[in-house]
Formats: sequence, C-alpha cells, structure tokens
Amino acid sequence: MKDNKSDPQSGGDSPRKIPEETEEQLRKTFENFPPEVQRQLRDLMEKAETLEDFAAFALTGPCPRCGNELTRDGESAAAEDEEGDPTVGECSECGFHWCLDCGRELSSWPCPHWEAWEEYCRKHQIYQGEDGHLEEGYAQDYIEWLRRNYPDTTGM
Repeated sequence: MKDNKSDPQSGGDSPRKIPEETEEQLRKTFENFPPEVQRQLRDLMEKAETLEDFAAFALTGPCPRCGNELTRDGESAAAEDEEGDPTVGECSECGFHWCLDCGRELSSWPCPHWEAWEEYCRKHQIYQGEDGHLEEGYAQDYIEWLRRNYPDTTGM
C-alpha cells in the first residue's frame, strides 16, 4: 500500500508515517483476528493505494451488486468541495449506490428507511437528542429496529 499523502511537518516531501505506538497497537489488534480476516485485510491492503482507500474499502464492505471490494462510503468518495454522506455506499466498478444502514439500493436520497424510522420514533416517543448528542438508548433502539425491519442487513 502506498500512502501518497505528505507529512506537513517535513515540508511535504516524505510520505506520512503512522506513529510507532499506533503501528504497534494495530499490529497487536491484527494478530488477534482470525486467519481468514487477516487474509482479507491483507488483500485489501494490496489493492489500496492509500491508507484512506484501505479504510474506505474495509469499512464499507463489498458491493452488493457486483461483489467488488474497492468501495467507499459517500463521505470518502465526495469531491473536496462537496460534503459526502457516510451512510451511502458507492462502488467504483459498477457505479451502484446503496444505503449502508439498511442495504437497499438507492434511487433517491434520503433512503426511504429514514422516514419509516422517524415515524417509529414519533409513535414510540424515542428522541434523538439535540446538537448531535444522542439520547441514551437511541443508537441501540435504531440498530434493533433495523434488524427487525431489514433482516438481510447486519443492522450496522
């Protein structure tokens, strides 16, 4: 894997390095993964050109349409002057877009499951919270609701 980002402290001429302490923590974590997971991560590392690509591929997962592993979320794929959406999966191979929460193909945004979730919250008096701070239990309620209503997904 190449990391073509530059280290701002070195004048931008050398590749950015992972701090030794962080690298050691990552190595220990990696060694605890089952062999099959280690193999899959190594394969992704070889395909990724940057650390950012590797993270995007690993966190988004393969394309549900064509199986391509080189995918990213909408936030990672957005142009520098755009704000992307981290809940949208994008495939570089076939151009497929899907909701990373419920797994549905996206033909419009927002994903239809959000409206259903909001209606469920109103009926059951579940509040998200304000200013980006989630009420206690909100995330767990959402994951459980996703698993009940979209059983073919991992529910995040």
